[in-house]
Amino acid sequence: MSIVLKNITKHFGPDLVLDEVSDEIPSGSMTALLGPSGSGKSTLLRIIAGLESLDHGTVELHGRDVTSVEARHRQIGFCFQDYAPFNQMTVFDNVAYGLKVRRIGTAQRKKEVDELLGLVRLSDFGDRYPRQLSGGQRQRMALARALAIKPEVLLLDEPFAALDAQVSGELRVWVRSLQRHLARRAHRTGRPSRPGVRQAVVGLRPRVPRSAHDVAGRCVSSPRPTTVRRRRGTEGARRGRDPPWFRSARRRRE
Repeated sequence: MSIVLKNITKHFGPDLVLDEVSDEIPSGSMTALLGPSGSGKSTLLRIIAGLESLDHGTVELHGRDVTSVEARHRQIGFCFQDYAPFNQMTVFDNVAYGLKVRRIGTAQRKKEVDELLGLVRLSDFGDRYPRQLSGGQRQRMALARALAIKPEVLLLDEPFAALDAQVSGELRVWVRSLQRHLARRAHRTGRPSRPGVRQAVVGLRPRVPRSAHDVAGRCVSSPRPTTVRRRRGTEGARRGRDPPWFRSARRRRE
């Protein structure tokens, strides 16, 4: 399902968080939003999902304007950065919630939830409550809950940040497999294209911001991954150095 964003603008009080963000995400693709802290990446994801209102602009899913459509009718799965668990439900019931709302049969629901809990290594924690889990375990539960409904669009807000390297690697492979499956469905005629990771840079301006409030989210480009690696960010280009967020990301890769 393609996503088209047109002039998305959002204020929180006097602060401009998103400044006329526009982009088009092709169906079957995987897009990573890059940008410094406070540039509005999480806010943009919430607007796409229908969980946050916008001041101006439109959101289109597969050619349909869904700007005024409720979140539950958008067929979007969302993995929250802060977990957002149903604290009164067990881990199993948290993951099964979306399937239950869609009235999936009990036997099928149990099978699918058991598979997801196995994938995120929570098979032995199905009868526990979120408060009895560690932060990393709650994050894995949130990811399983987002994937359970087999959404047409899956939005992940730093879903792997709290996971160890082995589990993170396995989940990345699973998510890419899901993406390839959706891409094949979208290309039933002819040879399906190989899904790649597309990158959109958000929140950069042609000067170094004085504070986080100076970084208003704006999708300035959707460069190739090699271009992102080779080019210095627009914040520091004129000063002859990379911006701080780009330098820190490079150090982590090295």
